Amino acid sequence: MSVCVAGDYLSSEVKVVVCCYTIKETVFYSKGWYVSVQNELYFDRAHWKHNDTNLVSLTIFQCLIKGSEVKWLGSREFKCNARRTTFFHLYNRMLLKILLGFLCGAAARQGPPPLLLVSFDGFRADYLQRFPMPNLKLLYSQGVLVEELTSVFVTKTFPNHYTLVTGLYTESHGIVANIMYDPVSKSYFQVGKNNTPWWWEEAEPLWITALDSGYKTAGVMWPGSELAIRNRTPTYFCPYDSDVTFQQRVELVTKWIQGDEKEEGVMFAALYWEEPDRSGHFYGPDNTTAMAKVLKEVDDNIGLLVSELKRTGLWGHINVLIVSDHGMSQCSAERLIQLDDCIHPDSYTLVDLAPVTAIIPHSDPKTMVDLLNECHAHITAYLKEDIPERFHYRNNIRIQPIIVVADDGWTIVQHGNVLPHSQ
Repeated sequence: MSVCVAGDYLSSEVKVVVCCYTIKETVFYSKGWYVSVQNELYFDRAHWKHNDTNLVSLTIFQCLIKGSEVKWLGSREFKCNARRTTFFHLYNRMLLKILLGFLCGAAARQGPPPLLLVSFDGFRADYLQRFPMPNLKLLYSQGVLVEELTSVFVTKTFPNHYTLVTGLYTESHGIVANIMYDPVSKSYFQVGKNNTPWWWEEAEPLWITALDSGYKTAGVMWPGSELAIRNRTPTYFCPYDSDVTFQQRVELVTKWIQGDEKEEGVMFAALYWEEPDRSGHFYGPDNTTAMAKVLKEVDDNIGLLVSELKRTGLWGHINVLIVSDHGMSQCSAERLIQLDDCIHPDSYTLVDLAPVTAIIPHSDPKTMVDLLNECHAHITAYLKEDIPERFHYRNNIRIQPIIVVADDGWTIVQHGNVLPHSQ
């Protein structure tokens, strides 16, 4: 038996968890997890005997939170390969909060309960305060609500969804944007296209890692889950299809979690839903009338999820973690920045546009960065090597020689005066 006690916040940036646990009949004691002001996790390694990063991510989700205590649900040996990334990059603040967030509920079955990870794309933080969300509020009132989740740079769907299942910054897992260019293969990646698995193979998602521990896994339209990453897929998967309703997705994933007489149920499943992101891009997050309608649908879907878990007997025997990938700012046609007014259209190749523009210059990059920074007060252009360290967005060949970041609420377009609805 092992016990982890979550301590109080020592400041707005530091949290401590004290753990005592058993592996192979040996008791280990950890004085704490420390989250630094740089949003990177530091572990007291003097008390840590097994620094295999995969081992930590899997053993933590076998804890059960009850009051102020987190109790281990069993002692299981994990055989996982260490990731190539450092421990400090893997366990950033986001993953720590996610892992602590899903340790809730009671398990009535042998071994750890399954985990269902559900993402509602583009759920802005203040939607909880602006709109009535009775089903969501009832759900977290019976569990845990984290104070915040900081998106990784760039705040796009694919980079952040891959971070959620790998624990890595974008520069480490390789999905650096929704639109990418790889200079080695000279090929492009774009959301919605038939992209090959090797784009995703710089990291290993949880649905693959869990397979190594004998768990079955599933992905329902979660970005990347339908691909054979490092020659393996989840046990079950369903490629993205916007025509499949939320109810159909829930029925599918609960069927896989339940299993049957012949097959054991899955222990980890990731489920994706594209709202409220889709409506937020079209109407704008400040459109109260439109967003009230879509947020009611989102909340109804959460109620539907709970009802289905109760109907199938999974409620009370499963951990449910509801997340989102990024927020959203209101844009305006009066706050457009025309890129071609700053630099000649023949002087660069455009890879991605907004809100972070990625550029391949045809001539001296430094001269182009200077032109961009002098052109408009509401953009900041960086050479790749000068990108701020806090972004964790330098060390990958798919990050282009120049990026341009627009101020909040401003939109970069190549030319013209039309505000794009989807960014």
